[in-house]
Amino acid sequence: CDDCKIPLYKRKDDVKDKVKIRLKIYHEETEPIEKFYSNKGLLVTLNGSKPIPELFKEIKALLSK
Repeated sequence: CDDCKIPLYKRKDDVKDKVKIRLKIYHEETEPIEKFYSNKGLLVTLNGSKPIPELFKEIKALLSK
C-alpha cells in the first residue's frame, strides 16, 4: 500500500506454482465447506479489515445468539 507505513510482507512460497497449489486445495477442501454452511443459513461473513476490538465485539454478539 503506497499510503501505509507498514512494509509489504511476502511469503517465501509466494511463487506462481505454489499459489496455484494453494488455490487448488482451497477449491477442493475449503470451498465445499463454505457452500455447505451457506446453504444451511449458518455461514456468517465478517469484514476482517475492521479494527480487532470491533471484530471481537461482533463475534461475541454472534456467539451469544
